Amino acid sequence: MIKIRTLMLAAVSVVCTTMVAQKSITDITYWIDGDVDNVETMKSNIDISSLAEGVHSITVRAKDSENLWSPPLTKYFIIPHTTAATTIVEREYWIDGNIAARTALDASPVAINLMELAGGMHSLSVRVKDDNGGWSSPLTKYFIIPHTTAATTIVECEYWIDGNIAMRTALGASPVAINLMELAAGMHSLTVRVKDDNGGWSSPLTKYFIVPDATGLEEKKITRYMYWIDDNTANPVAGTVTNANGVLDIDLGGLEEGEHTLSWCMADSKGVWSQVKTSTFTFTRIAITSAMIALAQNSFEYAAEEIEPDLTVTDGEKLLVEGEDYEVSYADNRNAGNATLTVTGKGLYKESVDAQFTITKATLTVTADDKQREMGEENPELTLTYSGWKGTDDESVLTTLPVATTEATTESEVGDYVISVSGGEATNYQFVYKNGILTITYPTGIQIVTMTRPVDIYTLSGVLVKRQVTTLKGLPDGLYIIDGRKVQVKH
Repeated sequence: MIKIRTLMLAAVSVVCTTMVAQKSITDITYWIDGDVDNVETMKSNIDISSLAEGVHSITVRAKDSENLWSPPLTKYFIIPHTTAATTIVEREYWIDGNIAARTALDASPVAINLMELAGGMHSLSVRVKDDNGGWSSPLTKYFIIPHTTAATTIVECEYWIDGNIAMRTALGASPVAINLMELAAGMHSLTVRVKDDNGGWSSPLTKYFIVPDATGLEEKKITRYMYWIDDNTANPVAGTVTNANGVLDIDLGGLEEGEHTLSWCMADSKGVWSQVKTSTFTFTRIAITSAMIALAQNSFEYAAEEIEPDLTVTDGEKLLVEGEDYEVSYADNRNAGNATLTVTGKGLYKESVDAQFTITKATLTVTADDKQREMGEENPELTLTYSGWKGTDDESVLTTLPVATTEATTESEVGDYVISVSGGEATNYQFVYKNGILTITYPTGIQIVTMTRPVDIYTLSGVLVKRQVTTLKGLPDGLYIIDGRKVQVKH
């Protein structure tokens, strides 16, 4: 939060006080054009020769014998231009006091569209500028946009003290006694408004009254404050002074960048309010930079879900708050690769800055399942087992399925053969392969062959090994076809 520091003096020196039970006037002061820092003692002749041409103001106040100041009284006067204005060169109007939305008028009559105005009371203000560049005082007229159904009944009444509409209190049909015991000595206001059966509120009616100072002239302290930004006098911020150093933190997050005004006044322990002072300041949002962003870590393993790293954003020693000072968005933060995190300033901060982090592939272990068969048979189907899936992932997320292979054939002898794995490809996984074993055993159910006549001997694939033999002597161990039967030779 940007701080505007306004010194609240320990004792009120320049405040607007009311003269309660005054005895005599002891001092009269004045100042020109709201310059309260240059207060002069009232005299019979006031030199205004140094003032520029145009409209000016003189403000006067008086102090009584009890050392209390009256409210300031301001009057306006004009220093004529050397050359008299002869022509109106510019005209403009605005609705409901919204001078920021004023509209220029030309010399011809104009039709003003009131269709968007709500039912109830409104105002139209007009001013003109002469060829000396001087604007006239605004001329304001009030008019009513009728409700579709005419109001017939007052259905609600309420009041509030000292402009504190947030603490307004409902009034019933009967007279009510308003407790003023907690109010400090000094000037206060009572505001009342009513609502009709169309839901329209009347304009507030405000009356001023004085709570007398019954405690004498002991030292006064600043106890309350009120301020507003630019011309937003309808929504002032008020509070109680709690900071012993007189420093008030003001939230400027909702302002547009550029020049603004801060207006403020203060009340003492007697409840007497100071004059309003106004200062101009320039508001510029702070740009978010890469140096302000720190990720808890910059690399993450794929997890089958969007990854949002923990981060901190700091402005010097100040830790910024997500949602209040900045927002975070992500791109490409699910699959393996480079992901982007974007921090966008809000409130007192502006601009967007990207930060990069990496999502690495997860490890998927692929194991060839062990298999077994008898010698001479075809290899069984080679299968794989996976471990390391993330989330609900399965084989469907692989771009290329890994395959299991073995060098064993139908001609392979009894023994163990490696089943190897290879060939897998995936966007989000890297592969670790584990081999399996194919075990080839001797066949079962082989009959003993008794040689009673010469026979031909073939391999299981039909290749002639020996022709018209009467003995198996010298034939290597293995599986053969002898006389139309499968025969195992084992020495």
